[in-house]
Amino acid sequence: FCEKLLQLQPNNTAAKHLLARALYLGEQHHYLTLRFRDEIAREEASPYLLTVIARGYEAIGDRLKAGELLDRARLPQPDGVRILPKGSRVGELMAQGLSQDALTAAEQDRLSLSGSYDAKSLAGDVQLALGKPTKAQAHYLAASRIRMTDSLLQRRFIAYLAAKDLEGATKMVGDYLAKTPVSRPALRLQAGLSLRMGDPQRSGAILDYLRQTGSGSDVQLLADLAFIRLGTGLPELGEEAAMHAYRLQPSSAMAAQALAQSYAHLGIRREDALSLLDKAEQIWGKNELTSETRDQLKQKSHN
Repeated sequence: FCEKLLQLQPNNTAAKHLLARALYLGEQHHYLTLRFRDEIAREEASPYLLTVIARGYEAIGDRLKAGELLDRARLPQPDGVRILPKGSRVGELMAQGLSQDALTAAEQDRLSLSGSYDAKSLAGDVQLALGKPTKAQAHYLAASRIRMTDSLLQRRFIAYLAAKDLEGATKMVGDYLAKTPVSRPALRLQAGLSLRMGDPQRSGAILDYLRQTGSGSDVQLLADLAFIRLGTGLPELGEEAAMHAYRLQPSSAMAAQALAQSYAHLGIRREDALSLLDKAEQIWGKNELTSETRDQLKQKSHN
């Protein structure tokens, strides 16, 4: 949801922070460093974003780049840390670098507007953007007692992941689906949770349902479905999903990687698979999956 929000609001700093954090927690370190390459090149890049990206570089073994970013993150920030977009009192304060004043303002609104969903959820957003997921979760929980929306579900999910509370995230999504079984964002989250918990069949079934009922042009979903099908012994169906994703968005590293892996599983179109891996690595960098696919292609060529 952060990517979609950034397409509409490219200067939404809070969404950038949430996305960077989610990518880091999801161990998508290569993509994290590439996704925010232009952002960290800017002088005004926030210390929070610099720190998260530095951890991504550490994870892929580039300690020199990580150290450089951490040094920048420690420098004084004369313009302050811009967390939220303009359009509200809190957002204006954050844009001016007055993070403590913004936090105070958000708390004042939360206390004075005791029945306001917006005030409680905004207080959570500020805490989450400042890297305090446990405090954010408390505000989100209070907001959820007024009403629980798909948007709040997704933000609470990120807060749970940031706090490394997978059990809490799992319970929340399960409870939400029990009341709102057709929520597509909740089903998408459940698919990811099922995969993490070792149930790829359930994950694949959910993704396939979403594909058939309105998400047939979602490149990320199709690529995820392709990987699951390949991992559960369904290479032909995996190739079908990967090809669909790639045709929709040839520039997608994920789609290229999924299609290359499907060719490797089927033992076909070796040269095309290698070209697709080259493309994926140009966009995403080398990673464990592309290396495994190259090894698989070598083994097949020797048989």
